[in-house]
Amino acid sequence: MSVQFRGTFTPKIQQSRESYSPSQGYESEAEYKSFSQPQIASQALVAQALGYTTETVSSFGKYSLTIRTTSLSGSGTEVIIDTWEVPVSKKSLAITYHPAVLGILKRCGDLSAVLRGIKEAVQTTDAYSEITDLDPVITADEPTLFAFLDLARQGVDHFYFSAYTLKHTTNVGNRYAVNVADLNVDMIYSTCQLLTEAQNSGLWIYPMPGRLAYKIQLLDAHFQLLYRPADLPAGWKWGWLKYGSSEQTAANNRINIVTEYEFGLISTLLYPVI
Repeated sequence: MSVQFRGTFTPKIQQSRESYSPSQGYESEAEYKSFSQPQIASQALVAQALGYTTETVSSFGKYSLTIRTTSLSGSGTEVIIDTWEVPVSKKSLAITYHPAVLGILKRCGDLSAVLRGIKEAVQTTDAYSEITDLDPVITADEPTLFAFLDLARQGVDHFYFSAYTLKHTTNVGNRYAVNVADLNVDMIYSTCQLLTEAQNSGLWIYPMPGRLAYKIQLLDAHFQLLYRPADLPAGWKWGWLKYGSSEQTAANNRINIVTEYEFGLISTLLYPVI
C-alpha cells in the first residue's frame, strides 16, 4: 500500500503561541512544516541569525521547524524587564573624612596646619597641648576635635555608616542595542537628578516604583540633617555615584544589565558632578 502525503515544499506555519508576564517576560513560539529539508534548513538559518532558538524534526519525509524567541513581541517591539532594589551595606571611612571633622577643617583658616597638628598630636602622649597650639582651629571646635583625637589615639581610625545603593537590572534580549546604563559613569548625581533618571518612563518600560523613590527621598533628608551640607568644605558633596554597568547572560537567551548608584559623601575633586 502506498502512502500519499498532502502538502507543500514551502514551509507553512502550523501554529503559534505567545506568553507574557512582567516578571518572566515574553516568549513566543511558531511551528512550520514542509516536505523540503533544504527549505526548512534555510528558514532555520534565517531565524538563528536573528538570535532565535530553533528546533528541527524530520519524520518520514516530513520536516518541521519550531522557532522560539524571548526578545521581540508579536508586534516586533523589544521586551524589557526592569528590576529595582535598594540594598544597604556597611562602609568604612577614615575618621578624618567624618563630616564633623570636615566641618572643622572648613571653618579653620589653614587646612594644612591643622592636618599637620593632628598628625603630631596623635603621635604624642598629650594631644591637647599640641592641638591648642593650632591657631586656625576656633575655640568652639576644640572639644569636638579633642574627642576625635582621643579616638584616634585609642586606635579608632575609621568609622562606619550605612551605605545605600540603588540597583537596577534591565533584562533584555541578546540583540538589544540601546541602554542608558553606561551614560554619566563615575559621575555624581544629586537625589533630584537620580529620581529624574530612574523615574523617566521614556528610559524604562517599568520606571522605579514610587515606594523606592519615597525611601530615597527619606534617606537624603536624613543624611542632610545628620551631616549638614553647610558644614562641608569645598570639594565635598552628598550624592549618588553612578558606577559602570555589568552584563551577564541570563535564562531564555537574554542579558542582564546591572547598574548601581551608591549614596555617600563624595569628593568633587575625584568625580565630576553632572
